[in-house]
Amino acid sequence: MLAFTARNHKLVWKNRPLPKLRNGWALIRVRLAGICNTDVEILRGYHNFRGTPGHEFIGEVADLCGVSAATKKKWLGQRVCGEISASCSAYGFRPVCRFCKRALRTHCERRTVLGIVNHDGAFAEYIALPVENLHIVPDNITDDRPGSPLAVPAAPGRPSTLRFKGSGSGRAKLPGMHRLDQERERGRLLHFFANHELLATELMALVLLKFPDAPTAFRKGVLQTLKDEQMHTRLYIERMKQCGIQFGDLPVSGYFWRSVSGMENPMDYVTALSLTFEQANLDFCRYFAAGFAKVGDEQTARLLERIYRDVRVCQIYEGTSDVQKLILQRML
Repeated sequence: MLAFTARNHKLVWKNRPLPKLRNGWALIRVRLAGICNTDVEILRGYHNFRGTPGHEFIGEVADLCGVSAATKKKWLGQRVCGEISASCSAYGFRPVCRFCKRALRTHCERRTVLGIVNHDGAFAEYIALPVENLHIVPDNITDDRPGSPLAVPAAPGRPSTLRFKGSGSGRAKLPGMHRLDQERERGRLLHFFANHELLATELMALVLLKFPDAPTAFRKGVLQTLKDEQMHTRLYIERMKQCGIQFGDLPVSGYFWRSVSGMENPMDYVTALSLTFEQANLDFCRYFAAGFAKVGDEQTARLLERIYRDVRVCQIYEGTSDVQKLILQRML
């Protein structure tokens, strides 16, 4: 097959053998491959990748290995796209890693990533992916016509342990100040904060998807804030683990998603998320930082103060930037 390989900061075409299939994997004939900024960064040396880049594709299932007759009938010839991370369970490793044990295969410690990390990608005639990674492309989305604008899902894609609890199930009971002396209760509170940060990350990603024509400066600002929210989520997860709580051990609320995801323009995002929910996050940080310090948990108190400063600096910047104001005025 024909494939393009990243070599010395260039794409070089060459003939390569078809990918070998493992049990539970599919051979996919690539119909279309998208070019992403990650592919550009790979040519600049990102992840020191050697092989065929490309991770955005639409293809057709040409063959399957080690699956039932029913599975083969379901998938063979289907037009598909696919999730790009192949987990250690998909490779048949035993035992599987701690994340795959909890059905968090996209966080697998030994995962390969299509066209990015140790897995040849879609700038080729054929690729291989686990069947569990594949999604059938609806008939109303053709190769030539990408379909209607983005429809906001009822909830973001999450592992089963982090899916939102039902909207009528009532509010979670958070520990008050008088229970912060108990380590596990501190972990429960951090679990709440981590879900808040993850929701903010998901909503900012939604902003970038819903408003692709927004000015570049606005979109870059949202992207940078999204990266900060990702970092805050990781910090909360690490600290709550030290308190004996894993992310997903407790029910999580989707209230922010239901309240903000219906935004119709960037101003909705600024007023609903940046100036309302993020402001509430500031109040929580300062209030509970003092509580953690009072019970002697200086580590968590410093974490909350750090996040307070990060969010506050971002809000001050957004509130005083004439460029941001002009951008929003032009968009309304």
